[in-house]
Amino acid sequence: MRVFLDTNILLDCLLERGPLSAESRLCFKSCVGNGITMLMSDLSVSNINYITRKEYSRAEFNAAILRLTEFVDIVEVGSSCILEALHLAWKDFEDSLQYLSAMKAQADCIVTRNTKDFEESALEVLTPHDFIVKYL
Repeated sequence: MRVFLDTNILLDCLLERGPLSAESRLCFKSCVGNGITMLMSDLSVSNINYITRKEYSRAEFNAAILRLTEFVDIVEVGSSCILEALHLAWKDFEDSLQYLSAMKAQADCIVTRNTKDFEESALEVLTPHDFIVKYL
Protein backbone atom coordinates (compact mmCIF):
# COMPACT_ATOMS: atom_id res chain seq x y z
CA MET A 1 0.00 0.00 0.00
CA ARG A 2 1.18 3.51 -0.85
CA VAL A 3 0.02 6.27 1.51
CA PHE A 4 0.47 9.97 0.76
CA LEU A 5 0.84 12.09 3.91
CA ASP A 6 -0.42 15.67 3.76
CA THR A 7 1.78 18.37 5.27
CA ASN A 8 -0.40 18.68 8.39
CA ILE A 9 0.27 15.03 9.29
CA LEU A 10 4.01 15.51 8.94
CA LEU A 11 3.87 18.66 11.07
CA ASP A 12 1.91 16.76 13.72
CA CYS A 13 4.70 14.19 13.80
CA LEU A 14 7.39 16.84 14.18
CA LEU A 15 5.67 19.29 16.54
CA GLU A 16 3.42 19.04 19.57
CA ARG A 17 0.23 20.42 18.04
CA GLY A 18 -2.45 19.37 20.46
CA PRO A 19 -4.40 16.15 20.96
CA LEU A 20 -4.78 15.41 17.25
CA SER A 21 -1.02 15.06 16.95
CA ALA A 22 -1.17 11.78 18.85
CA GLU A 23 -3.35 10.19 16.14
CA SER A 24 -1.03 11.43 13.40
CA ARG A 25 2.02 10.05 15.20
CA LEU A 26 0.28 6.72 15.83
CA CYS A 27 -0.68 6.51 12.16
CA PHE A 28 2.89 7.27 11.10
CA LYS A 29 4.49 4.83 13.55
CA SER A 30 2.00 2.10 12.64
CA CYS A 31 2.89 2.34 8.96
CA VAL A 32 6.59 1.78 9.67
CA GLY A 33 7.45 -1.88 9.23
CA ASN A 34 3.98 -2.86 8.02
CA GLY A 35 4.76 -2.95 4.31
CA ILE A 36 3.25 0.49 3.81
CA THR A 37 5.14 2.99 1.69
CA MET A 38 4.69 6.51 3.02
CA LEU A 39 4.97 9.41 0.58
CA MET A 40 5.20 13.19 0.85
CA SER A 41 5.69 15.89 -1.75
CA ASP A 42 8.76 18.05 -2.01
CA LEU A 43 6.34 20.94 -1.51
CA SER A 44 5.72 19.63 2.01
CA VAL A 45 9.42 20.02 2.80
CA SER A 46 9.23 23.71 1.91
CA ASN A 47 5.96 24.13 3.83
CA ILE A 48 7.46 22.46 6.90
CA ASN A 49 10.47 24.75 6.73
CA TYR A 50 8.25 27.83 6.50
CA ILE A 51 6.01 26.78 9.39
CA THR A 52 8.77 25.55 11.73
CA ARG A 53 11.37 28.25 11.08
CA LYS A 54 10.72 29.84 14.49
CA GLU A 55 10.82 26.53 16.39
CA TYR A 56 13.73 24.90 14.56
CA SER A 57 17.20 26.15 13.72
CA ARG A 58 18.38 25.30 10.22
CA ALA A 59 20.41 22.39 11.61
CA GLU A 60 17.37 21.07 13.53
CA PHE A 61 15.20 21.40 10.41
CA ASN A 62 17.77 19.53 8.32
CA ALA A 63 17.98 16.76 10.91
CA ALA A 64 14.18 16.48 11.11
CA ILE A 65 13.78 16.20 7.33
CA LEU A 66 16.62 13.69 7.07
CA ARG A 67 14.95 11.64 9.81
CA LEU A 68 11.61 11.79 7.97
CA THR A 69 13.22 10.58 4.75
CA GLU A 70 14.32 7.41 6.53
CA PHE A 71 10.63 6.45 6.50
CA VAL A 72 8.94 8.62 3.86
CA ASP A 73 9.68 8.85 0.13
CA ILE A 74 9.70 12.33 -1.38
CA VAL A 75 7.67 12.86 -4.55
CA GLU A 76 8.66 15.71 -6.86
CA VAL A 77 5.80 18.05 -7.73
CA GLY A 78 7.32 19.01 -11.08
CA SER A 79 6.07 21.20 -13.88
CA SER A 80 3.42 18.74 -15.10
CA CYS A 81 1.64 18.83 -11.72
CA ILE A 82 1.88 22.60 -11.55
CA LEU A 83 0.43 23.05 -15.03
CA GLU A 84 -2.34 20.54 -14.39
CA ALA A 85 -3.20 22.17 -11.04
CA LEU A 86 -3.81 25.46 -12.84
CA HIS A 87 -6.71 23.79 -14.63
CA LEU A 88 -8.32 22.20 -11.59
CA ALA A 89 -11.19 24.07 -9.99
CA TRP A 90 -9.93 23.47 -6.46
CA LYS A 91 -10.20 26.32 -3.95
CA ASP A 92 -6.64 25.87 -2.69
CA PHE A 93 -3.79 25.63 -5.20
CA GLU A 94 -1.43 23.99 -2.69
CA ASP A 95 -3.95 21.22 -1.97
CA SER A 96 -4.31 20.55 -5.69
CA LEU A 97 -0.52 20.21 -5.94
CA GLN A 98 -0.50 17.76 -3.05
CA TYR A 99 -3.29 15.77 -4.69
CA LEU A 100 -1.57 15.65 -8.07
CA SER A 101 1.69 14.61 -6.39
CA ALA A 102 -0.16 11.75 -4.72
CA MET A 103 -1.64 10.73 -8.07
CA LYS A 104 1.78 10.95 -9.74
CA ALA A 105 3.23 8.68 -7.04
CA GLN A 106 0.39 6.19 -7.53
CA ALA A 107 -0.73 6.55 -3.93
CA ASP A 108 -3.66 4.44 -2.79
CA CYS A 109 -4.92 7.12 -0.43
CA ILE A 110 -4.20 10.50 1.15
CA VAL A 111 -4.02 10.89 4.92
CA THR A 112 -4.85 14.38 6.16
CA ARG A 113 -6.59 16.07 9.06
CA ASN A 114 -8.38 18.33 6.56
CA THR A 115 -10.39 15.90 4.46
CA LYS A 116 -12.68 18.70 3.23
CA ASP A 117 -9.69 20.18 1.38
CA PHE A 118 -9.65 17.08 -0.84
CA GLU A 119 -13.37 16.73 -1.63
CA GLU A 120 -12.62 16.57 -5.36
CA SER A 121 -10.06 13.79 -4.95
CA ALA A 122 -10.37 10.60 -6.97
CA LEU A 123 -8.19 8.98 -4.29
CA GLU A 124 -9.53 7.83 -0.96
CA VAL A 125 -8.96 10.56 1.64
CA LEU A 126 -8.79 9.59 5.31
CA THR A 127 -8.06 11.16 8.66
CA PRO A 128 -5.29 9.46 10.66
CA HIS A 129 -7.95 7.88 12.89
CA ASP A 130 -9.92 6.52 9.93
CA PHE A 131 -6.76 5.18 8.29
CA ILE A 132 -5.76 3.34 11.48
CA VAL A 133 -9.23 1.83 11.88
CA LYS A 134 -9.50 0.76 8.24
CA TYR A 135 -5.98 -0.43 7.43
CA LEU A 136 -4.00 -1.14 10.60
